[in-house]
Parts: sequence; structure tokens; C-alpha cells
Amino acid sequence: MTMGACKLTVVLCLIFLPVCSGGILDYLFGPREETGRPAFCKSHQCPNFTVIARGQDYELRQYEPTTWVATERSDGWLSKMSMFRRLAKYTLRGYNSLGLRMPMTVPVLRKSSTTAPEEMLFMLPEDRQKDPPMPTDPLVYIVRMPAFRVYVRSFGGYASDTDYNNQIQALKSSLGSDIQYDHNVAYKVGYDSPFTLFNRHNEVWLIAV
Repeated sequence: MTMGACKLTVVLCLIFLPVCSGGILDYLFGPREETGRPAFCKSHQCPNFTVIARGQDYELRQYEPTTWVATERSDGWLSKMSMFRRLAKYTLRGYNSLGLRMPMTVPVLRKSSTTAPEEMLFMLPEDRQKDPPMPTDPLVYIVRMPAFRVYVRSFGGYASDTDYNNQIQALKSSLGSDIQYDHNVAYKVGYDSPFTLFNRHNEVWLIAV
């Protein structure tokens, strides 16, 4: 890269800093892995896990117990956005019993089940894992997840519901009939804001049994 091109890159990043911080800089230099946190979490807090085993295109992870805030999907085509807004109000805007504003964590989970409505979940920050403030919205509730194991398939790009569904089917095909998992539940897992242009990280999870 020439000196002129370097200067142009710096100027563009100063102008578009919110985009560059999560996108272009990652593309140019790669995300930095921080101690105790996977690189794809970037600067956000995320749940702790241990990789137990790896397959050709998936891995088995053991997650530690975590506390989440959640809401269920309602009817209507805007329901996914509505779920996100409810949870963002609880965390980012302080719609909770303490009026406490909390930082965004990753990933955002969407839990699909054959026996219940779809759920969206945000992990609570580390300092609120044991003592979460209660939601003021009756449609929002606290979920305490015990330690669990999941089969994980990772992929990049902007992921649509069709992409997630295709990746779930691909993971099921990779696991085959010999590996035991919960066939009634699947998670669609996103780590990036819509403004992250490059090095996006998505996952699908199937619960190991």
C-alpha cells in the first residue's frame, strides 16, 4: 500500500469511525483475540466455553452457566425487530427495576423450538450474572441457563433466516444419525451489529444430549 493510499484509508476511517471500528479495520488487520475471549466476540463480553471436540465442519462446546434476558416472538412480520427492541430497552435504556443501563453483549440468540414460540435472548453482563435487575416489561423475563453442550457450525456474511435454516440442516447432515442431539430445538446465533461490514461471525447450535 502506497503512502497516499494509507493516508486515504486513515481519513476514511476517521470519517466513518463507527463502521470502521467493527468492520473495515477488522478486514484490514484482522480481529484481535483478547485474553479469555474468542476473537469473534471482538470488544463485547460473551459467554465462556471450552471446545471439547471438533468435527470436519463443526465443534462441540461446553458452556458455563449463564444468565440471560429473553422475550418471546409475537405474531406479525415485525416480531423479530420487536423482540430486539424489548431486550434493548431492558439493557441499553434501563427499563428494569434498577433503572440500570447495561452494555451490549454477544451473541444474540434466537431459540427455535417445535413446542414453543421463538425466543430471543441477550446475555447479561458479567457483573449482573448473579443478581439481574427485574424487567419492567411483562413480556421480558430472566432465563438462567445451566451448563450445557452444543454442536456448533460457524459461517460468515449477513445471515438471513434462510441462511440460518440451511446451516442448521447442514449441521444435522454433518452429525448424521450416530451423534445424539435434541431434534426439537435449534439456535440461530449472531455476533455482529448490522453496521459491521466485514469479518462477520454467525453460528447455529444444536443441543447435545
